[in-house]
Amino acid sequence: MLRILIDENFDQRILRGLKRQIERLDYVIVQETELAGSKDSPLLAWAAEQQRILVTHDVNTVPKYAYDRIRAGAPMTSVIIVPEDPAIGNAI
Repeated sequence: MLRILIDENFDQRILRGLKRQIERLDYVIVQETELAGSKDSPLLAWAAEQQRILVTHDVNTVPKYAYDRIRAGAPMTSVIIVPEDPAIGNAI
């Protein structure tokens, strides 16, 4: 089962397509949790704690915080960064 955390800035149309393609998609949307409005570092920490992959469009800051966690030896799950400009079908 794929366990993901959908960042606040993520295109919900892509999420809808993923839900159609992956029958047992286990997802949490940041804005539907107590994490709403959180910075990247706490999101990455929560994702690691919950063993979820962070899915985001944020190419500017998420990689920096992810690499900081790795360098510090902190728990880290994967991050999927989807550029904002690809066709939705390609992103899915």
